[in-house]
Amino acid sequence: MSLPFTLPLLFIFAGAAFATGPAVVIEKITVDGAEQRPGDDGILHLPPGTHRLDFAIRVVEGESAVPMRVRATLAGFETDWKEVSGQMALEAQFLDAAGVVTGGQRFPCSGMTPGMLATWPRTPLIRRREPLLVPAGSMALRLILTSGAPQTTGRLLLDELTVNSPGGGLRADQDLWRNSGFSSFPDKDQGPEATPDRWQRGGSRPEMARVASGNVGTAIAIEDDDPAGAAQWISEQPLEGNVTPGETLSLSWQTAWQVNPGTRHLVTYHDVGAGDFEFRVAAIALTGGWTGASTGLRVQVARHLWERPWFWPLVAGSVTALLGGAGLLLWHQRMQRRLERLAAQHALERDRARIARDMHDDLGARLMRISLLTALTERELSAGDNPAALVHTEQLSGLARDVVAAIDEIVWAVDPGNDTLDHLGTYLCRFADEFLAGSHVRCRFGIPPILPALPLGAEVRHNLFLAVKEALNNILKHAGPCEARLELHATTGVLYIDITDHGTGFPAAAGLSGNGLRNMERRLKDIGGECAVTSGADGTKVSLRWPIPSSSLPCTPSPL
Repeated sequence: MSLPFTLPLLFIFAGAAFATGPAVVIEKITVDGAEQRPGDDGILHLPPGTHRLDFAIRVVEGESAVPMRVRATLAGFETDWKEVSGQMALEAQFLDAAGVVTGGQRFPCSGMTPGMLATWPRTPLIRRREPLLVPAGSMALRLILTSGAPQTTGRLLLDELTVNSPGGGLRADQDLWRNSGFSSFPDKDQGPEATPDRWQRGGSRPEMARVASGNVGTAIAIEDDDPAGAAQWISEQPLEGNVTPGETLSLSWQTAWQVNPGTRHLVTYHDVGAGDFEFRVAAIALTGGWTGASTGLRVQVARHLWERPWFWPLVAGSVTALLGGAGLLLWHQRMQRRLERLAAQHALERDRARIARDMHDDLGARLMRISLLTALTERELSAGDNPAALVHTEQLSGLARDVVAAIDEIVWAVDPGNDTLDHLGTYLCRFADEFLAGSHVRCRFGIPPILPALPLGAEVRHNLFLAVKEALNNILKHAGPCEARLELHATTGVLYIDITDHGTGFPAAAGLSGNGLRNMERRLKDIGGECAVTSGADGTKVSLRWPIPSSSLPCTPSPL
């Protein structure tokens, strides 16, 4: 046969072998009671949370028809494989005085014991021994030999069943279970349908619970050949105070079995949380041989936000950043308060230095002149020159008034109770009225009766006052008989003070050439403001502008 014909035949034979060989199929997947299907990528994707997974498994035996058991595992969720095939079992249940089950244990039988024969008389038995912990309140012990789920078929034999307490107060050879060898029959009939003393049949097909006789003697057995039925041997005997709660009993029996697991099985997993898992299922022969039938399915359970690997490092980083930010903020606030204290201390020192300077430059000079005039007055009075002494006395009186006014200015400037725009406006009006009283200058005011509660520091008030004083002094000395106007108002972000007269002006080219005008400009510049002077034939206008550091309340000037 040539190569082009050989290859197709090989594929045909391989397909036939695969079709007739054993296989395991996942027929249905149920998640939390609802049927689910894998995605297009062949992976079962589940939302975050814990889930119950139920896998319905079917075994396809193929042409060989070899009975097979099924084992399964969910890799990543458990580490061991577990038997999921149908099982027969011996169950032990402890009962309280009311007949309620207080605890117990199940001893399953799957596959086939070594040396299993088709007939009972020559089948060898094996010894099994298992511990039983006695729960509190236990008054009786119930033993159940069962064929398990209805679909399970096969044979199970039990003989020489004993219950004793090797670690307790009973002797090792003292049996707590009566009729351990099944030698007592009330009806003296030892046939397959006989009933041993203290035992009874149960299940949907109780006739499959039989008595076996042979080389092993008399034993109880279950011969289950009905995939739709089940059978049981049941016996319940009192403990009669021979055991104490917490004691461990020893359950021992002779047994042999051959369990045909059936073709359909259900594998259940509870509380499967976030992760990447793989469900694996494989079929093996009853004797444990590998059949080659297996399958698997990848299962992915999504993680909650807090279950993702990056979440807690991010939280830790965020908390660290927040704590660091909070610490930095506290440090910044502490430094800010320290700077504010230093600024307040510096302002206080500036005020004290200014007060000392004013007292030295202004009050000192005036007091020195008062001292000189007093000496002259005393000398002229001694010489009898009363007219000259009278002139000096008038000068002394004027200087004393000037000293009182200067002291009043200093006290007003340093009094924190005057640190508002309203107090500034009131003081300027009072000062201008007193300063120009009795002169050839008439003063009018354009100051609103209600000014916004704008805070002004002592330095700002003092410099604004001295600038206004200098402007009024210039009007008194240079403008001649005229009318002056003092206006004050605040708009958005700026405080305006205008001093206008209609007297003799000065040429525009002269600018701020005088010492008084330069002093006004310097004082406004020291507090961050501006001073502008305009003059012409119709008079002179001094404009003082100071930027308000916070939001201002607009007010419209109203002439008094």
